[in-house]
Order: sequence, then C-alpha cells, then structure tokens
Amino acid sequence: MSMNRLFSILMIAGCTTQLTAQNDMYKNTVSIGIGANAFGLVSKDLGANATPGEVKYKYGEFSRTPTFQLSFDRSIVKWFSAGAALSYNRAQYTYDGLEYKGQKFGTAALTAGRTTIGCRLFLHYFNAGKWDFYSGGRLGLGIWTGRLSLDVEDGLEQELLAEINENLTGIVPRFIRNRLVNNVGIRSGFIAPQLQFIPIGIRGFLNNNIGFGAEFALGSPYFLSAGLQYRFP
Repeated sequence: MSMNRLFSILMIAGCTTQLTAQNDMYKNTVSIGIGANAFGLVSKDLGANATPGEVKYKYGEFSRTPTFQLSFDRSIVKWFSAGAALSYNRAQYTYDGLEYKGQKFGTAALTAGRTTIGCRLFLHYFNAGKWDFYSGGRLGLGIWTGRLSLDVEDGLEQELLAEINENLTGIVPRFIRNRLVNNVGIRSGFIAPQLQFIPIGIRGFLNNNIGFGAEFALGSPYFLSAGLQYRFP
C-alpha cells in the first residue's frame, strides 16, 4: 500500500471519528417549532345568508392558529433518542350579525383549543457532524377545551344550534361539536388519545449548538413543522 493511500485512509478515519465523537458530546436537544395542522386546510368562510326560515348572518368566519410546539429529546445511544413534546393550537368559528326568526342576537362564537402532551421516540439513521436525519413517532394525549357563546331565548336555542351544528359539519369533528353544542356558555373539555408518525425529520446545525429543523408527519398535532434547535451536552 502506497504512503499516499495510507495517509488518505487515516485522514478519512480521523474525520469520521471526530464527527462521531462531536455528536456523542451533544446528547440533549431542545426545539421550538411552528407547524401546519388540519385546521389550516379549512377555508369555509360563509358569506351573507338571508334565506327565509334559516339562520341569517352578515358573515361567518373561521379563524385558526398554527401548532406551536416545545420539545426535548435526549440521545440514549447514537442511533436512538427519546423525549417529550408540548404543543397547542386553536380554532374559532364566528357568526357576525346573527339573526334568527326576526330576532337579532349579535355575534355567536364557537372556540376550540387543543393542547397535546406526548412522548417521542426516534431512530437516527444519519447523525454525523452538523446533520441529523431521523424517523419515529409520538404517542400522547390531546386535551381539548372549548366554548360556544350564544345569547338566545330558550325557545329558539335548539333550532339555532341545529343550524350552527350543520354548518360546522366537515369542519369540526362530530364528537367535539356535540360536546360544545350541549354545553352552551360553559367551557367544557375532554381528553383523547393522540398518535403521530414522523417518516422523516431533519436537523442542521449552524455551529455546535444552534440549528434549524423540519419534520414531515402523519397524524396530529401537525403534518409539517419547522423550527429552531439547541443542543447541549
């Protein structure tokens, strides 16, 4: 073996060892991210409705927030990590200038917020130097809270709620609508299991500590996210 080839092999081995050792030093990663969720795909804003016998309103608007997330992951071995994540998003449907059977009620609003807490497990198949590629999943709980604000006389309330419930079909899941519609004016909530599969996640670091990342996911609380990363020993 020539001296040049031997020197090249030693250099490559040395660089690889250095990259591996460098990543082994930084076992903890804190991430702050923002993600796109299913609510963001909804664009059902309702224009003025003046059909006789139905709910009348000047405008019906659906507003929502992206998913905000804070997560922590710790490397158990070079190719496996475990951690936890906390996320939140919110959606609201508002009827402005609400009128029903000749009576004016102003504004009605249905608000739903979701906080999810879960554990995350990842397999890292390329984790060297300033790049980290991984796949994994998240299992946890989604804590839903919501409120339907409505100022209507008892005799008209059920009819109006039925109309609102119908308009929200396809936007808000049925079990959520039922819970809120049956508890008008009261903040109610429930807990549901939450599962997410992340086929690919990417992290890139600008220096030894600070970087950026993105995740593509199936399930809640987001299907695409991006954010900042901070890793430390």
